[in-house]
Amino acid sequence: YIRLGHGEEMAGARERPGLLCDIFESFIGALYLDQGRPAVEKFVQRVIFPKLDLGWFDHAVDAKTSLQDFLQRDGDIAIEYHLVEESGTENDPEFKVNVTANGDVIGEGKGSSKKHAEMQAAQQALDNMRNKNK
Repeated sequence: YIRLGHGEEMAGARERPGLLCDIFESFIGALYLDQGRPAVEKFVQRVIFPKLDLGWFDHAVDAKTSLQDFLQRDGDIAIEYHLVEESGTENDPEFKVNVTANGDVIGEGKGSSKKHAEMQAAQQALDNMRNKNK
């Protein structure tokens, strides 16, 4: 239950992402204070990680951030983006980029800018890992 004042209710606070984030943070804090860190870790592993793996929160962050979160949730992993090829014209360039994790290529992308190519490479890597984990 979320108890809101009349004004907050009328202003649509119940649907405001910031409020929902604050409530979730409060829940995690209460769980920690009541049952300790092991209970929080168990909850996150059982409830949150599966939702991350299914892409529930991808709309909230870009593909590069999602990839970093996915790969580094269990510890540090070196993630690098490499320009493989640059082609096209000055007015219509095309960049080809790959993304590596600990030196292994895990995705490739193409785009009209390096940033777009990196995003596409990160998305391909995420898609590949999710398909592998199904």
